[in-house]
Amino acid sequence: MWRIFQGMFRFFLPKVVIEGDPLPREGPYLVVSNHVGPVGPVWLLSFWPSRLYPWIVSEMLSFKQAPRYLFEDFVGKHLRLSSWVGRGVAFLLALVVVPFLKGLGCIPVYRQSRHIQKTFEKSLELLVRGERVVVFAEDASQEAEDGIAPFRHGFLKLVALYGKKTGKPLQIIPVAVCEKTKKIRVGNPVFVCEEAFSLEKRKACGYQLEKAVRILYCPGNGDSTPRRGFRVG
Repeated sequence: MWRIFQGMFRFFLPKVVIEGDPLPREGPYLVVSNHVGPVGPVWLLSFWPSRLYPWIVSEMLSFKQAPRYLFEDFVGKHLRLSSWVGRGVAFLLALVVVPFLKGLGCIPVYRQSRHIQKTFEKSLELLVRGERVVVFAEDASQEAEDGIAPFRHGFLKLVALYGKKTGKPLQIIPVAVCEKTKKIRVGNPVFVCEEAFSLEKRKACGYQLEKAVRILYCPGNGDSTPRRGFRVG
């Protein structure tokens, strides 16, 4: 399913170049990226050299909730279709999108719900197994600054869970998807090795990751890819 998805989308998408620091050949890691609307997830999943398991809002994996979410977040906003026409298009899209996303192994994110624990449990299971997880960390409810909205930091709870489970640091890779230049820019890995990862430390790490992604994203800055990562813990 994964290779079929990549081959199909690469055929229709423009050529996207991945540049920056070499990617790890082995072991699990967490990719933290900007969103760029639907472009970021589609480009990153289509051109990344190894399989990624993306976080996605839980509504997009539910036949009951997906039509409304698609109408409000995509059909009305980007296609500018309203009324019954837009809702009909959203319903038809949901019939295709929901099973497709489930087939890709997307991890549902239960926002503002006690079920968010399921998101972390599934993510931890994949990381312990040696897989790679990707989080699009921008907070869509906040206004973007220079093309990127401020990051949410809750996903960094994975650091403590992974450290407690394995006794090892979790490798985090900052990434910026740049629509104008058709590039995916990769920063140097961040090694977070705290099992007792307090809220304050999560916020500090989150701000550093956001800064790294902004540097990667910033156009006209020449080679702005960070050559050195940072270590927490």
